[in-house]
Amino acid sequence: LNLMPTALGLAAPGDNGMFDLALLTGTPAGPDYTVQMASLDENGQPRVVFGGATVTNGDLLAGPGDFPVAIPVGGMDLDLLIGDATIVGRARIDGDGFAIDGGVISGVIPNAALVAALQQTEFAWAAGLLAPDVNGTGNSVCLTFDSSGATLIGFPAE
Repeated sequence: LNLMPTALGLAAPGDNGMFDLALLTGTPAGPDYTVQMASLDENGQPRVVFGGATVTNGDLLAGPGDFPVAIPVGGMDLDLLIGDATIVGRARIDGDGFAIDGGVISGVIPNAALVAALQQTEFAWAAGLLAPDVNGTGNSVCLTFDSSGATLIGFPAE
């Protein structure tokens, strides 16, 4: 999964400011990445945007919001929606572009949605291993990442 956080409206050096944080997916193209069309809408705009993201003294805070993600599992994509997602980390803009160090995406996936997604894969048996969602809040999820600046081919759309 090549997830590329993109700062829309954040000026260098990127250690303070308010902006929109877009999440794009892509495939490697040498040192660059080609943006996957599925991460853009019919107008060439990102489908996943956390509006009103902030960076204060380098500390990033984006969300909460909904974050649809396709996680590759066993040669298939597990399509999930992380609700109430927040993104934190250390942000900067350097010569290579926007980067996040020590990034964390956290949120909740409803148990029923996780079971339904697993049942569409060869790992359907794993759905039976999940503990029941006794309080109705769903399953907490936490994904960690680091990103570095890169040239994105196909974004912004021309």
